[in-house]
Amino acid sequence: MKIQTKANVMIQTKTNIKGKEVVDTPVILLCGFLGSGKTTVLSHLLSLSNKPRVAVLMNEFGDVGVDTILIRGKNVYVKELLEGCVCCSLVGEFKAAISEIISTYHPDYILVETTGIAEADNLVLDVSEIPFVRLHAIVTVVDAHLATVSQQLGYTISAQIKVADIVVLNKIDLVSVAQVQDVVNKIKLLNSVALVVLVIDGKIEWRELLAGRRMGNKKVIESLKKVAGDVKGSGVGYDGSYVTFSIEPRARALREWKSLFSLIPDSFERVKGVVKIGQSSYVLNFVRGRGRLIKTDAVPTSLVVIGKKITLSQVRRVFC
Repeated sequence: MKIQTKANVMIQTKTNIKGKEVVDTPVILLCGFLGSGKTTVLSHLLSLSNKPRVAVLMNEFGDVGVDTILIRGKNVYVKELLEGCVCCSLVGEFKAAISEIISTYHPDYILVETTGIAEADNLVLDVSEIPFVRLHAIVTVVDAHLATVSQQLGYTISAQIKVADIVVLNKIDLVSVAQVQDVVNKIKLLNSVALVVLVIDGKIEWRELLAGRRMGNKKVIESLKKVAGDVKGSGVGYDGSYVTFSIEPRARALREWKSLFSLIPDSFERVKGVVKIGQSSYVLNFVRGRGRLIKTDAVPTSLVVIGKKITLSQVRRVFC
């Protein structure tokens, strides 16, 4: 099942500076809850030969940029923001990073991958206030399996869907056709106008990504400004109960790592990193009860654990 997209038509907007017209750089916001597959989508897009000249700004919640390590080497300009969320605590750094990317790299597009707990509506306002850029589209990645097993979509996921121009429904191979349709119906109830693209392993095409242009952007921004009021910038862009820890796990055999997945507590919502097993490196991805180990050429990193109200001692008991 595939929802068709229209052909890409690039629209340029211009800013007049002292009598000279400067083309505004389009920004694409890539959102999605923890473990939905944002980095997988991004990695696939950057591997395609027909990609435009694109720069990537990655925001990771924690002090180790695991996803940035996996993206580097894709022949694109990558900049990283750590230890916070660009929708609230890193607003100033976010704007400065965008300006730096434009002045040093001059990309056709800037792709911003947000942390999984970011609320995209605040980011829409932030982008609207940065000179020489325009918001091209908000792309929200949804985990089809997680959306199926959950009784209802959580607040953050729902908020990310509501403001999306494109919803990438990922991991559809993990659920039935009927369940895919049920999730699509949930998405349409939250956002009836978004383009929905069904994918496996994050494999979306650039033509699909660029087709979802943001229409009537000024009206959307003005509407969000009225809703946001004085709340914007107050540091409430994500649920403060989320915490993250970075640890060095003890060495394990591949079989032991796979067995460990069943012992990880439900409160550990996301675990990611590059671990060394024997003479090889593996990308470890764990999302709410499901874990994967994939061989990689990347160098080992610390293991990043994200969850609600978890403690360092709990994390050490599991991994050390």
